[in-house]
Amino acid sequence: MISFQPQKVIHRLKAGTAEAETSMLIIGLPLPVETLPMLSPKSKFNLVPTTPSCIDSAILRSANEALFENIEKRILDTPTSQYITKVIRMY
Repeated sequence: MISFQPQKVIHRLKAGTAEAETSMLIIGLPLPVETLPMLSPKSKFNLVPTTPSCIDSAILRSANEALFENIEKRILDTPTSQYITKVIRMY
């Protein structure tokens, strides 16, 4: 595929993946633990509930791993900072 604007192609591919992940979250389908590594960090952060009574340990572990990866890469985007705030408020 040759594109005059390759960035637009990349954004469209990322948007398609994000839309699929979002639709799974909205529908409320239970996600198998095997699919957690394939999710984007933003989706992993969104899977963690705001109340500690509903936490699934596999989802929390996956989100924390994504957080540590972002910290190591020095990525502090909006989803990462919102997740940090969410975790602090839970405890």
